[in-house]
Amino acid sequence: MNDFPLLGNPGEAVPTVDVADLIAVWNVGQEVRPPHPGQAVGVDIEIYKSVCQPGADVRAICFRLMMIHALGMMGREEFAHLDQNEQFRNAVFKVAAWIPMTWVATGPMSGLPFDSKAFLREVQKEAKG
Repeated sequence: MNDFPLLGNPGEAVPTVDVADLIAVWNVGQEVRPPHPGQAVGVDIEIYKSVCQPGADVRAICFRLMMIHALGMMGREEFAHLDQNEQFRNAVFKVAAWIPMTWVATGPMSGLPFDSKAFLREVQKEAKG
């Protein structure tokens, strides 16, 4: 097991999650950021658990959200509208909940632990309805 509490065993599959739990945890993050502009904000995992369904894998939820964030940080123009376009955001969450991902080790990543091109293709399909 990885020493970082939000990671699993490197190389193993990240469990799929319920999209409602993914959105609930994302919403918590959106609520805590505005009062702290430009600052990193930590949220206790128990708060995330409280907004999820019983038995939800909060580690997998947080990891999948971190990967969405990573895509945005990599300059993916498509993700610039995540906060403004609800249809696109919902498509991102639906795909992020199930797309195959693998846990990573702590430290610098040499790439994303999932197929980002497939992710974007699936998001575009989902957004078109």
